[in-house]
Amino acid sequence: LPWFTSLRASGAEILVGDPGRAYLPRTGLQSLAVYQVPVTRVLEDAEVKRTTVWRLA
Repeated sequence: LPWFTSLRASGAEILVGDPGRAYLPRTGLQSLAVYQVPVTRVLEDAEVKRTTVWRLA
């Protein structure tokens, strides 16, 4: 995230999409929206994946 932080400091709006990874560093991120995305059960062991759009604060 250091690269994103420097871009944010220069005025850019940084949006990040994440499909619910446990290791996402959430410090400094603000949740904007949550989507239920259809996925392939064979690959994801589910039919829907909860996906969040984050903004770097």
